[in-house]
Amino acid sequence: MRWNLLAAALVLGGCGTSRALPIAKAPQALQAQGALTHMIEACRQGSRLVYDELDADEDGTLSRAEWDKRCLAPEAWVELDGNQDGELAFDEFAPPDWLRGKANRIFELIDLEFAHYDLDGDHKITGPELAGEGAAMLMFDLNADHVVWRAEAVDWWEQFVSGKIGTIVWPACPARKGGPARPRFLAPGGHLTFDW
Repeated sequence: MRWNLLAAALVLGGCGTSRALPIAKAPQALQAQGALTHMIEACRQGSRLVYDELDADEDGTLSRAEWDKRCLAPEAWVELDGNQDGELAFDEFAPPDWLRGKANRIFELIDLEFAHYDLDGDHKITGPELAGEGAAMLMFDLNADHVVWRAEAVDWWEQFVSGKIGTIVWPACPARKGGPARPRFLAPGGHLTFDW
C-alpha cells in the first residue's frame, strides 16, 4: 500500500527508549493536553491500516493463518491473543496502553532530535543548524520556509504514523530467525522506519 510522498532523508534511532525527556515549548499551543491525544489517535489509525492489511478475508478479526501468511513472529501472536481464542480483535492487536506508549516514544524521538539540532535553544531549527546532518530535519519543514518548528515535526509524525504518508513494509518470508518479524512504516525517501 502506498500513500502520498514527501521528501525525506533522516534516520532516527532509539525507538525503544523509555527515558522521559522535557518537552520544548512550541510556537503554537501544541503542548496543550490534546497533543498526546492527537498522537495516540494517529497511532490508532496507523495500527488500523496494518490490521486491515492483515485481515485478508475482511471479516474484522485476524486469524492465525492471516498472521502467519505475512510471516509475523509467532511469539507475538501468543502474546497478543491474551484470551487464546485463536483470533485477534483490533483492541487485542493495538491495546490503548500500547498506543499511548507508541505516542510517548514519538514525542521522545522529537525531543531527542530537537535537543541535538536546536543548538541555540530557541525551539526551532534554522540557518546553520540545518547545515550538515541538520539538513535531514528539513523533512519536517511542512511549509518549506527553512524553519523547522517542533509543531511541524509533531504534525509530520502524526501524518507518518497514521499512514497518510509513507509505506507499510512487510517482513520477508520466511520470517527472520532470532528476532520478531513485524511490519514497519517506511517514510518517503526510505531513510526512516518506525516498527509497528
